[in-house]
Amino acid sequence: MAKVLIGNFKGPKGETGEKGAQGETGATGSRGSKWFNGTGITGTSTTATVFAGSGLEDVLEDDYYLNTATGNTYRCTLGGASTVAKWVYIANIKGPQGESANEDVWKEKLDATGDGSNTTVVFSQSSKLENITSGEKQSTLMGKIMKAIREFIDHKDTKGTASVAGHLKIGTTSDTACAGNDDRLSDERAPKSHDQSASTITGGTFKGEVIAAASTDISKAHVANHVTVDTKPTVGVASTFPIGTYIHVKK
Repeated sequence: MAKVLIGNFKGPKGETGEKGAQGETGATGSRGSKWFNGTGITGTSTTATVFAGSGLEDVLEDDYYLNTATGNTYRCTLGGASTVAKWVYIANIKGPQGESANEDVWKEKLDATGDGSNTTVVFSQSSKLENITSGEKQSTLMGKIMKAIREFIDHKDTKGTASVAGHLKIGTTSDTACAGNDDRLSDERAPKSHDQSASTITGGTFKGEVIAAASTDISKAHVANHVTVDTKPTVGVASTFPIGTYIHVKK
């Protein structure tokens, strides 16, 4: 005969009832596994062994022990005092020994005031000539120094006839310097004609020259409008001396 649903006799959920009284405290359970550590349990034997010198007096089965010197770990298979408890080796948690440090590498590590005489610096020449600044990296400083030295070497090796910024070229034009056997260094260059005040001349002999601003005072025969000649002028021959000129003939 076929089954047909005709209804549900489960009623709606009722209200929460009042809190019941607290029950009695249960018995204390046994403690869980515990880890111990030290150096009293040693070796790698998987046979249960007593280690009376471990100093452990409260050991339960499945407690664990770590030997802090070797990294070996042990599990207790029989609990009790140190003279009774037995342990078995289970594993070592200490990783393999790393490689020894390279002594030479450590020597290259400098203190703030260490000796850097044997260290190396990787750097590139600076693109422009500029001053160094306190606090810059060694690579930056060396790059600037290299640029300055390169500029100095290039300037030193530049020939005197080359036109280079900051370099005075040797030549014969107004913007060059003369050197060596340049004719200009040995040219006596005769004085050009010029006016000279008689009062500024303190010595020497006027030879065949006319001096302006004549004076009639014979005591001033060495100054204005007086001339000295080597020979006496010839009578009847025209003279080039201005009228009023005093003529002195050397003896």
